[in-house]
Amino acid sequence: MKKINILYLSSILFFVSCTNNEERILSSNMYLDFDHTVAGEAMCCLGGDLHFINSSGETYNIETLKYIISNIKIHSSEGTEKLLKEVHFIDVNDPSSLSLDLGELENGNYNKLSFTMGLDSNLNIANRYVNEPWHLAMVWPMNLGYHYMKLEGVFDTVNNGYRTHTGPTMGMDMSFSNESVDLSLNIDDNTGDINSRIVMEINNWYQSPNDISFASYGPPGNNGIMGNMVIQHKLQENGQSDVFSFTVNMR
Repeated sequence: MKKINILYLSSILFFVSCTNNEERILSSNMYLDFDHTVAGEAMCCLGGDLHFINSSGETYNIETLKYIISNIKIHSSEGTEKLLKEVHFIDVNDPSSLSLDLGELENGNYNKLSFTMGLDSNLNIANRYVNEPWHLAMVWPMNLGYHYMKLEGVFDTVNNGYRTHTGPTMGMDMSFSNESVDLSLNIDDNTGDINSRIVMEINNWYQSPNDISFASYGPPGNNGIMGNMVIQHKLQENGQSDVFSFTVNMR
């Protein structure tokens, strides 16, 4: 009988010990928010007055901003990488698209987060995302896949429209990669959740290294810049330069 009591007591102590250890372990989930600024100020709303100004001196507003990022990955200091999300669609008119739960990170040291603006040639295939709610909104003409971005509004007067559409112009892969090289995360069982943020500075699409004016798109009502390889390359270079920034902190 004494042996049974000792065994029973040992089992209780083992269970309590395991429970206490489990309570001390905190998962580290990573969350990603998307913010948008113009000249460093938060973009608070769509439409309205022409209260923004670009490097060409054109006043403008923003009525539509939709874009796709893909291959969101986190990289360890040992050289390994983990795919956190293959494709994510952002529509600033849909608050639910501005936050993303990237899931739990394993313990380790992480020094970089990377993502692709748009869809590379491996993902940008006609009708690949036909079951996604954004499929019709982002289809690129001539069965060449999908837009990377639709940034639209009016400039100078309400009669002048602009459409900054980026995508696989002439069938070429115009997507580009972005990465944070100063990320320093040491994840262990007690780190807790991580809140990260990607910020798009909209004015920088139109400056540094290339100044791009809306007037250069051509007259309103035409096909805009979707077939203009020169402007598409300029937008790609500007996007790679400093359109996106990345910050991270603990929740």
